[in-house]
Amino acid sequence: MGILDDAGSSNLVVFCHWLRSSKESKTIISLADVLTNERISVFRFDFAGRHTPFSLFYGDSEGSFQYGNYWREVDDLRAVILYFSSQKLKVDAIVGHSKGGNVVLLYASVYRDVSTVINISGQERN
Repeated sequence: MGILDDAGSSNLVVFCHWLRSSKESKTIISLADVLTNERISVFRFDFAGRHTPFSLFYGDSEGSFQYGNYWREVDDLRAVILYFSSQKLKVDAIVGHSKGGNVVLLYASVYRDVSTVINISGQERN
């Protein structure tokens, strides 16, 4: 489930949240506000399983929560990008914060269809 902050643009930035967060995090909303004020549309969504009481931050998505499952979240991001492409919107950038930062990097390592990838405080994993 997601929210489209439509600024009237046919170009789009997609935000990916951190582990203990959702599309409603203050950080993501603040960044989305800055972009929409510049007439850049933003889509922010919850990864699958964010309806569970994992943390204080609940999302609206269906599915079961799985700790760490980065590749499933890459699949979620892929579905978002393919959906907007079918709607004639171009995803120009994907932005991920913390765990979401790792997801956007993994996405870009497999798919080459987004020109700008921004990792904000991505987590280091051994």
